[in-house]
Amino acid sequence: MEIHITGNAAKKMRGYINGTPGEISGMAASRVSEDKQSIEVFDCWIWRQECSAGATDAKDINAVFELIEEAKRDGVTSEDVNVWWHSHAMMGAFFSSPDVTTIEKWLVGQGGYLLSIVGNKAKQWEGRIDVRQPFELFLEVNNVDITEEAATLTREEAAAITADIAAKVEVKKWASGGVYPQRAKNKNEKLKYQYPYGKKKVKKYA
Repeated sequence: MEIHITGNAAKKMRGYINGTPGEISGMAASRVSEDKQSIEVFDCWIWRQECSAGATDAKDINAVFELIEEAKRDGVTSEDVNVWWHSHAMMGAFFSSPDVTTIEKWLVGQGGYLLSIVGNKAKQWEGRIDVRQPFELFLEVNNVDITEEAATLTREEAAAITADIAAKVEVKKWASGGVYPQRAKNKNEKLKYQYPYGKKKVKKYA
């Protein structure tokens, strides 16, 4: 199984991740290919939320409903909005324990499948597919790609994403006691944390 992030999803997801200092999250729309071998994620949105270096939470249930209505205005049915996506900012792209808990909450009452995607500023991606009916299973998907040509933003598109972030994202203070992550340039580079008073610590997330 492969996951392809294309079109508006490629532009907006990359723009949202790069446009915030910490984590960010939202929903996206997807469809299964005719041969059932891949899933295309073709558009995405963000909700009103609170974000920090290591967490992202929708403000309330109304924020979720507002996102669904926005998707409908963009011509997407609520049935196709079946992707939960979020950023790990400077950390590696993997599903943490809190992420799995969030997935379980989204699956309550889910009739089809739920696709989850986590990305970061280093352009790493990880996917997961969960099904609850007629039986329970999940599949980790390492083969997640994004259409680089589609991810290139025009000036107008970048401005729209910046305005969307400003309107919906409340950035909390870093919860790490004054620790500011430096960006990992690629998946093989260690993530460096600059502490106050000059002390450095190197930590790698896999």
